[in-house]
Amino acid sequence: MRARLREGFAQFFAKLKDHALEWAVTAALVTVIPPMLAIEEQFVAWFNSLFPPTWWYRAFLVLIVVMWWRWIRWEWNRPRLRPHPESGTYIDIKTGTHYCTKCRKEGHPVALRESKTAWRCFGCDSFYPKLRGSSD
Repeated sequence: MRARLREGFAQFFAKLKDHALEWAVTAALVTVIPPMLAIEEQFVAWFNSLFPPTWWYRAFLVLIVVMWWRWIRWEWNRPRLRPHPESGTYIDIKTGTHYCTKCRKEGHPVALRESKTAWRCFGCDSFYPKLRGSSD
């Protein structure tokens, strides 16, 4: 009976030790967040009084335009890869650069370095031989 009781207490204290940090964080959040929300509400009201309402609309519009512009630049500059069946690689249709098939399938396309007889990938050390008479 005593051994079982001792074992039960040991398990209880082990659980207490394991979950003490979670309980401490929960207690801290419960006691800290409500006063912070009251302070934040006063701060937001004060901050909103500093600027006229049209300023927020203009700032939001500028943010939308900047995000749109960055998306257009990203879309324009990213490589457009198409399979190149003759060499077994992918080729960028804008620049003609060859990309490694293996690395592209892993999610990070690597441009291939060209030599006289083959293209070499420095990401995975793959070789793609050039075919005789190919125009690339």
